[in-house]
Amino acid sequence: MISGMWLPLVTPFKHGKVDVAALRHLVQHYAGTGISGFVALGTTGESTLLSRIERSEVLDTIFDAVPSGMPVYIGVSGLSTSEMCESIQIYDRFQPDGYLVPAPAYIRPDQDGLIWHFSTIADVARKPIILYDVPLRAGVALAPETVEKLLYRHEITAIKACVPSSFSAFGKLPLSMLCGTDNALIECLQAGGSGAILASAHVFPEELVSIDRDIRASLSGRTSSGLERRRNEACLDFDGLSDIIRLLFSTTNPTAIKACLALQGLASAETRAPLATASEKLMRQLAHALAQLNNLEPLPLAFSDK
Repeated sequence: MISGMWLPLVTPFKHGKVDVAALRHLVQHYAGTGISGFVALGTTGESTLLSRIERSEVLDTIFDAVPSGMPVYIGVSGLSTSEMCESIQIYDRFQPDGYLVPAPAYIRPDQDGLIWHFSTIADVARKPIILYDVPLRAGVALAPETVEKLLYRHEITAIKACVPSSFSAFGKLPLSMLCGTDNALIECLQAGGSGAILASAHVFPEELVSIDRDIRASLSGRTSSGLERRRNEACLDFDGLSDIIRLLFSTTNPTAIKACLALQGLASAETRAPLATASEKLMRQLAHALAQLNNLEPLPLAFSDK
C-alpha cells in the first residue's frame, strides 16, 4: 500500500535556469518534515515546460540528495503513449520506486483507449504505477470501472484522485487512493484514501502529515476517546488551513506555492513562461496568510503599490 503525505516537488529556477542548489536544499529540507516520499516532474514541477536535458538535471539532483530509503516516484507526461513510454525508458536509469502516470494530454481517448494506454505503459515500466486521474488537465476522466479493469496489472497499485465525486467509488477498489485535491483531503481519507500527493505540503508539511496520520488512525476501525479527540483536532486544524489553501490555488499552480517558498527563503518565486510569477498583490496576501498561520507579524515587502 502507498500511504502518507507525499510531496510533488517544485522545480526552482534562477534567471531562467534550473536552480540545482535550491532543489537540493528543498529535498534535504522536506525529507526531514515527516513526508512519506517525493514525486518528481509532476504538474507542480512544471515538467512539461522543461527540456529533456533539464528533466535529467532535475532527476540527477533529486536522486543524489534524497536520503537512502525515502521513495521517489517520477511523473510521466506527454501527448502520446509512445512518447511517455520513451520517457520511462530514459528514467529507468534513476531506479525510481515507481511512476505517476496520467492519460495523454489533449487526445481525450475513450475508456477502452485508456485501458490500452495504461496497460502499454505498465508493460514498459515494470514498476509500481500510480494512475493520475486529473480530467481538468488531461481532458478525460478515468471511470471507476476502467480502473477496476486495469487492476489485473500488478504494476498498477494506486490512483491519485483529483475529483471528489469519484472518491467513494475509487475508495471501494483494492488499490491505494491518494488525494490530489488539496482542499478535499479529509473527504478523500473518509472515503477510504490512504494518503495524498499535495502541492500545499510545500507550505505546511508537518501540519498535513499530522492531519493525514490522525484522520487515518481514527478510521482504522479501532475505537477510543483518544482517537476521536485526535480526529476532531485534525479536522479543526485542517479547517484552519482552508483560507490559505484557497489562496494557494487562486492562480495556476505552482505560482503561489513558489511565492510562499520565496517568502520563506527556500527558493525563488520564479516560474517558467507562460506561467506568470506571483503578482505583488498575491505576494502580500500570502505573506499575511503565512504570518497568521505562524502567529507572527507579516514581514514588510519591498513592492510599490499598484
